[in-house]
Amino acid sequence: MIKFKFYARLILLHKSNPLDCEGYHNHITEDKKLSDTTNGIAVIVIVIVFVFLIGGRGMLVDKQVAINTMEAQGFTDVKITDKAWFLVEFRGCGSDDTVRFEVTATNPNGQRVDCLVCADWPFKGATIRYR
Repeated sequence: MIKFKFYARLILLHKSNPLDCEGYHNHITEDKKLSDTTNGIAVIVIVIVFVFLIGGRGMLVDKQVAINTMEAQGFTDVKITDKAWFLVEFRGCGSDDTVRFEVTATNPNGQRVDCLVCADWPFKGATIRYR
């Protein structure tokens, strides 16, 4: 569509005044600005999608997943102290995890422990990792 507009302008300019180089240049500049803007928007969209696929899915995991996982294993008084979703595989979780919760809870023996709950969205369950 842009090429058609460009050629239509070129033909009209040529018929009206073939020596009008300034008008020809202005139309090329306008088309280039539109193209640059479209390319910039495309790059931004691609970056956002890439970041979401790399680790952004972890933002969608609710802290209740970690609490339910801990309580299912007999822990009580569960407190979430931190949530991380970016590059969690380098911060104590597995390569298939997208979110890491730092948790403090009371284990079934009555001792207070610190551990990690690693999870993924939407298909993988959660894993408790002890420090």
